[in-house]
Amino acid sequence: MTDPTSTASGAVAVGAWLSAAVLALLGVEYFALVWGIGGAVFALTLTKPESRKAAIVSVVTSALAGAALASMLANLSGGGKSALIAIAFITAAGAKPIVSKGIETLENVIGKLGGSK
Repeated sequence: MTDPTSTASGAVAVGAWLSAAVLALLGVEYFALVWGIGGAVFALTLTKPESRKAAIVSVVTSALAGAALASMLANLSGGGKSALIAIAFITAAGAKPIVSKGIETLENVIGKLGGSK
């Protein structure tokens, strides 16, 4: 049996590496990504129920969209970290229902073409 401490530290190391890679590839700030995830999860609690797969895809997509928009808007407005955090939360929460509707529409189109949901 593996030691729980080594398993947890391995998971943290992989998570840190993955988040650093995503941030480097996308060029968004860490705060924007974290608060974008928070905004998307907040919006998830307010929207209608959806499948687990659709919820995961919509939260991740909304968080990335919110982080990217927040980084751009905070740089344009000259705001600091507080503006970045607020914009990331609000834009990700606003993007979540739009992304969910897009996923629902795409699933319906695939279903009509004979594919499975």
